[in-house]
Amino acid sequence: MAGSVKGLYLCSLLLGGRLDGAALEQTLLDKSLLAAWWLACSSRRSLAAVVSNQAALAAVLSSPSALPAMVASSVAMREVVTRHAALVAMIASPAALAALVASQAAMREVAADQTAMEVMTASPAAVAALVASQVAMREVAASRVAMGVMVASRDALPAMLASATAKMVVYGNDVAIDVIAASDDALAACRSAGLRQAIPCWLRRTRQVHLPGRGLVCPGRSISSSGYL
Repeated sequence: MAGSVKGLYLCSLLLGGRLDGAALEQTLLDKSLLAAWWLACSSRRSLAAVVSNQAALAAVLSSPSALPAMVASSVAMREVVTRHAALVAMIASPAALAALVASQAAMREVAADQTAMEVMTASPAAVAALVASQVAMREVAASRVAMGVMVASRDALPAMLASATAKMVVYGNDVAIDVIAASDDALAACRSAGLRQAIPCWLRRTRQVHLPGRGLVCPGRSISSSGYL
């Protein structure tokens, strides 16, 4: 109970504009208040209020002690994702963006939301951070929604195909392969990126069949007997 009260107290200070980033950081040197903040991050109502308040959110994003609790909480990140202005603010902060793509809980929420993924792929900095993070790409590759947005993005698709980290994750995920194999644009980008050798493997893994004299057959596509597009 004491932790809950302290967590609410911290949130009220943030919402009242009485804690900027430096003041919040100083306040959280008190271990009991830091524990209370972690507890507050599991409260939908508290975090909804904080992420909806520009000054309060800025204080959290600029506090190295407060930020980890927020990105580690699915509850907190769900509030960030549903308020896209809050996600834009996170992307604009290099420290917050780095914390975001390093958190499985945070990226799971982002990857499940189409608009959130569109916000991410609209930012060159966010795209670069995404494709460089194995944690982030694991969540993206496992989500048809997220992969669909990546494949549809002129910037995100080539960045993904150029990243050794991203390709390693994508190659090992059936959902990601299905999405790529279903997109002519994505397969064309693979050819342009010199990834021809991967294409037959992707089509085989999407349960296509090899017919004598026709090669790998995929509905709606003509594939040569060599197995290449």
